[in-house]
Amino acid sequence: LAQAAAFFLQSAPRPAMGDYEDDQPLVECLKECLTDLDRSVDGKTLVFSTLNGNGKHLSDIAKIEDCTGLRIVLLSDNSIRDASPLIKLGVARKIDISKNQIGSVECFTEPSLPNLVEIDLSSNSIDTPSPLKFDAIVRMDLSKNRMTTFEGFTGSETLQYLSLRENSLADVKGVAAMPLLKELDLAQNQITSLEGLADVPELQVLDLGSNLLADLSFFDAVATIHTLVLTSNKVDDFEQFKKLRCCPKLRTISVAGNPCCACENVDMAGRTPEQQTRVEVLQHLDRLTVIDGVEVRPEEVAAAKELRKERKAAKAAAAAAAEAAAAAED
Repeated sequence: LAQAAAFFLQSAPRPAMGDYEDDQPLVECLKECLTDLDRSVDGKTLVFSTLNGNGKHLSDIAKIEDCTGLRIVLLSDNSIRDASPLIKLGVARKIDISKNQIGSVECFTEPSLPNLVEIDLSSNSIDTPSPLKFDAIVRMDLSKNRMTTFEGFTGSETLQYLSLRENSLADVKGVAAMPLLKELDLAQNQITSLEGLADVPELQVLDLGSNLLADLSFFDAVATIHTLVLTSNKVDDFEQFKKLRCCPKLRTISVAGNPCCACENVDMAGRTPEQQTRVEVLQHLDRLTVIDGVEVRPEEVAAAKELRKERKAAKAAAAAAAEAAAAAED
C-alpha cells in the first residue's frame, strides 16, 4: 500500500504550471499543498481532492479554476479579494475563505457549486448580502463582516446552520425562508427586535447575545427553539420573559448581563442577584432546565412557584383595594 501511494503521488496529474508565472505564490501553494488522491468524477483518473492553502500569502487565485477535482478548499488567512474563480470548482464540498479581504459575494448569486455543503466567509469585508445560490449548502458562516442588513438574502432550502455574528445588523429582516435551519447565531450585532424573522420552522438554537433587545416580542416566529442566548442585552424587566411562553420547547436560556439581573428593585429574600434572577425567570418559564449554564434545582422551582403565588395574591389584593376605594368615592 505504501508503494502504491508513493506511485500515485508521483503520477497523479497536477495542474500544469506553464501558465502560472504571474502568480508564483499560488504556484508554490499548489505544489506544496495539494493532497488526498481521489477518483475524478468520470472515474478514469486520479486527482488531488484537497488544497490546504491557509496562511500562504495568496492574493490572486485565478488559476485555481483549473483544479476542477478539488473537494476541500482551505484558503483562510490570506489576502484574497476576488472569490469568483471558486465557482468553477463544481465538485467542491467545503470551502474556507475566511480571514481574507473579500468585499462582495455577487459571484455566488448564480447557481454554482452544486455539491457545496459548507462555506466559511467569516472575517472578510462583506457589507451587502446577496441571494446566494448553493443548492446543497448545510453550513454557512458570514460572521465578522460589515453587514448592516441581511435584506437581499432570499433564503435557502437546505441550510441548517447560519452565523451572522459580529456584524452591524440593526434588525433581522431577510433572515427568513430557511425551512431546515436548526442553528442561528446573531450574537454581537445591534439588533433591537426580532420583527422580520420568519419561515424557520425547524430552528432549535438561537444566539442573540450582546445585542440591544429590550422587548422580547416576536418570538412566536421561533417557537420551536429549545436553546436561547440573551446575555448582555437591554432587558430591564423580568416581565419581558413572560413573552417567551410562546416557545413551549424552550429548556435552556442564558440571561446574565441584562439590566434586570442586577435585581435592584426586587425583594431578594436573602438571595444573591444571581439566585434571584434564576427564580424570577423560572416564575415565568417553569419548564426551563438550564439557566446561564447551570441546571435548575428543585428548590429553585419551588421558590419560583411560591413567588408566583405570592405575586398573584398581591395583585388580587391590590385590585380589590382599588375597587373598594372607587366604591367609597361613589
